[in-house]
Amino acid sequence: FTDFTSCGDFGDVISVAYVNGILYAVDNAREGVMLEVTGDTVFDRIYGPPDFSTYNQNVYSSTTMTDPFDLAVSPDGRILAISDGAIYETYSRVLLHTAIDGTDTVADDVIGDTDFTLNAITDTNARSLMVPTGLCFYGNSLWVADGQHCRILRFDFPTTTANTSVP
Repeated sequence: FTDFTSCGDFGDVISVAYVNGILYAVDNAREGVMLEVTGDTVFDRIYGPPDFSTYNQNVYSSTTMTDPFDLAVSPDGRILAISDGAIYETYSRVLLHTAIDGTDTVADDVIGDTDFTLNAITDTNARSLMVPTGLCFYGNSLWVADGQHCRILRFDFPTTTANTSVP
């Protein structure tokens, strides 16, 4: 694999991961996560905006992001988790995707919101988040650094591929 050398490829890359031959890059300025899947040095797919030149501009849904900060891929390659809302406390969530190769960019589940458009940070509970900054998978558990709530949360996932919903 060779280095990306053009600054035009990036807006504000703040986190990267390389898993199963796919390079993931969180681009905060583009409000998305870019993927390089073909082995060259050009990003091929993107989660968040509909393309590489469009920005979401504070649209909250299962297909968009406004402030992505970190990502993690489960060890078995079933789940891609993306933290969104790491700077702006208004919407703080973790989006969960089961199509980790970018072929389907609609999130399958969300942690931190009651759905993909409502904010659940009015209180502190087991699923609420305020400024999720760090993500890490260990086994079947996703660990989330919940910055403004000053805690680390663990979410356990079933081991079957049929169910990736957050308990």
